[in-house]
Amino acid sequence: MCALLFEDGGLIQLRKYRAQLHGLQQENHRLRQSHSDYLETINKLRTDPYEIERIAREQYNRARPGDTIVNLQE
Repeated sequence: MCALLFEDGGLIQLRKYRAQLHGLQQENHRLRQSHSDYLETINKLRTDPYEIERIAREQYNRARPGDTIVNLQE
């Protein structure tokens, strides 16, 4: 009975492997979701001309000719 519990391949090792598997499955799910989000962003950038403009305005403070940019302090 002790050999089944404590030696290589015993129940204790099996519990460790199951916990590790569960952690890896969660990480895999998180990475798949992140990948899906990136694919969606790429698709928007390829198909929606306003998406590039939105990013340019928000992240790089770009404006169209005649627009006025006002930066407010927090």
